[in-house]
Amino acid sequence: MYMTNQWPVDPADIVEQLQAEHDLIVAYKEQRQREAELRAMPRRLRYKANNCGLMRHQTAIQRAEALNAVPPWLTEEQRAQILAKYDLAAEKQQATEIEYHVHHILPLVGKCSDTGRHVVCGLHVPWNLKIVAKKRNLELGDRFDCELPFGPGCQCGEAQSKSGNGDFEGMGPF
Repeated sequence: MYMTNQWPVDPADIVEQLQAEHDLIVAYKEQRQREAELRAMPRRLRYKANNCGLMRHQTAIQRAEALNAVPPWLTEEQRAQILAKYDLAAEKQQATEIEYHVHHILPLVGKCSDTGRHVVCGLHVPWNLKIVAKKRNLELGDRFDCELPFGPGCQCGEAQSKSGNGDFEGMGPF
């Protein structure tokens, strides 16, 4: 048995240490390869690749502003929190090679899951955003489950009152 400092060396520890060193070498090679690919890119594309979170954030802000979903009372700190979510999504994507999106919990233009009618407008604010995998975000889409009380004349509310949950003329559970 091999001895170091009067302690026996466990073969599992050696294998684990070698695997950790191998992982570091592979990660270093991948990083060097990515840097070489970036250097070979045109300047404009290199900027986009290095600032993926910022680029996505700017696109999302433009889309949200076109829908009037960015409130005027949003502070600079809250805007920074939104940007941080987009940066984190880009970092997760780069680290895991799984594409991530920043999802609006309450959709900017939400449609009823049952009728397909527009029923809700969410805001582009930090507490309405979460990071999800692209596949999950596309599954969620812009659907919104109509479990809220509705006003008179709303077909979604009528659909709920017909379901027998005790609502009075689609006005919700009041």
